Amino acid sequence: MKIAITLYLINNLGGVVNHLENCAKGFLKLGHAVDFYILTPKNPPTKKYTSNDFKRKDGWQKGVFGPVHQYHGWRLLPKWYLSYKDEESAKKSAQVLSKYDLILWEMPMPRKNKENKGNPHWLHLYGTADKNVSVFRDGHLFTYPHISAVLKYFDGFGCNHICGYNIAKNISTPRALIFSPHDVSDKCRKPYLERRKGFLSIQTFKGWKHVDDLIRAIPHMPEDLTMHVAGGGIEYAYMTSKDKCKPQYFARRKEDPDYRGRDGTERIFNRALDGGMKWYGWITEEKRDRLLRSVRCLIDPSWNMNFAKLGDHFNRVTTDAMIMGCIPIGRNFGMSTNYHGAGVVFTPDKNYIMIPHDATPVEFANRVGYACNLTKNVAAKIQENNFKLLEHFDNIKVAEQYIDLAEGRPTGFYNSLEQGNTSSKLITEGRRDLYEFFGKKKSKSDGIKKFL
Repeated sequence: MKIAITLYLINNLGGVVNHLENCAKGFLKLGHAVDFYILTPKNPPTKKYTSNDFKRKDGWQKGVFGPVHQYHGWRLLPKWYLSYKDEESAKKSAQVLSKYDLILWEMPMPRKNKENKGNPHWLHLYGTADKNVSVFRDGHLFTYPHISAVLKYFDGFGCNHICGYNIAKNISTPRALIFSPHDVSDKCRKPYLERRKGFLSIQTFKGWKHVDDLIRAIPHMPEDLTMHVAGGGIEYAYMTSKDKCKPQYFARRKEDPDYRGRDGTERIFNRALDGGMKWYGWITEEKRDRLLRSVRCLIDPSWNMNFAKLGDHFNRVTTDAMIMGCIPIGRNFGMSTNYHGAGVVFTPDKNYIMIPHDATPVEFANRVGYACNLTKNVAAKIQENNFKLLEHFDNIKVAEQYIDLAEGRPTGFYNSLEQGNTSSKLITEGRRDLYEFFGKKKSKSDGIKKFL
């Protein structure tokens, strides 16, 4: 089968990079031919890159399709960019896509950003390939209601999380719960007690990732912990900015009742460095796994109450930890929908160590200290429970599930296909965005039925 993977560009790609790369690996392992196209509202780039532009120490690594970076994405040859800058370009791009048997759209439609304002030509990209499926990531459905204009072109949506799966009942496209794919072939069974007491936390710094909760807790942690932190992003930039550091990124009793200094005089990031944090910035997957194999735990401080109202919303770094035999540490309203942290997939003390979303920095630190000092038997049981879960995240199995989805077969974690009803609110707001934001011209043929 000839498969194309497409991607509309956004800022802070984060886990999108890993998802796309691992889907491609899964399809290739199944024997399919796979191409990747970046969909752009501009002309394809013309800059010629050299190997010096992709230093591994800066986080660049070799991907399936060329150099790739967790934050910057891919650097591809111009032929792998499909433009929709005008109607003619979009129709030519659609002709390229028409030669594929299946398209996996990493995003079902472009975002409402300044690059896409006044551009409705992306609508011409759809409807040429035989089968179309898309990734459905989160609980933000009603922030991109223009998805309603292209629902009819999709055979199915693969929802990464229970959160996204539940909100997708508001669209008529069949959906399955298909987790984010990983290479699970090389599990690390290094015993917990043979690892250093300590952790790695690796994130794209966004507000809902709450990395600041971890950074504030580091000065309160036991002195014998090895503390690795990596990543970057907009909130890291604010946290370390000379002139634009947000007030909450200075130590204050408001966020840290146990802080004994003068409010607003010390940056929490600097305090963490002084407290023993080893900071790496962007790192490769190879280095990530090397660090995970060396320590006992991984910390994902993320939580989001709006997501939690809809369903569990865990990040792929948790699975990265499970593969490397690390004990995950997560938040109750990140891993579940309830204060106790018991989710559909992950259960406290069975699969991970839970930190309440409202923990003070001292309480956060104490829970990390506990997680890094488990008994041999407790840690081994958590490791084994998580190894069993990994079959649901295998990139070969996930690739098979997207093919099943395209063919209309029950699939995914629930081994089912569910179909909801497209919300009238979504249709109304989607039509408004098409005209007011994307600049689509109205015609007599426009009507609600056209968007179903």
